[in-house]
Amino acid sequence: MLVDVNEGSRRLVYSIAPTGRIVHYSASMQMLAEGDRDTRIVWIIDVLPKGIAAYVDGRTDLALTIMKATLKQAAAE
Repeated sequence: MLVDVNEGSRRLVYSIAPTGRIVHYSASMQMLAEGDRDTRIVWIIDVLPKGIAAYVDGRTDLALTIMKATLKQAAAE
């Protein structure tokens, strides 16, 4: 569920409804300019139970890899 979008601060907050494995999931993602051409993504995720954190971390790494490739491709077009 989308909780908040703040275009001025380039920040998005969302949550995921509980599933069989995940009891709690809330996150924020913010894009920060780094110089003239680069952007840093700060992605903060709170998840329960703690035992699922490694799984979520792996999926987050995969998502960041896909996002980076997609943004590079879009910038080249």
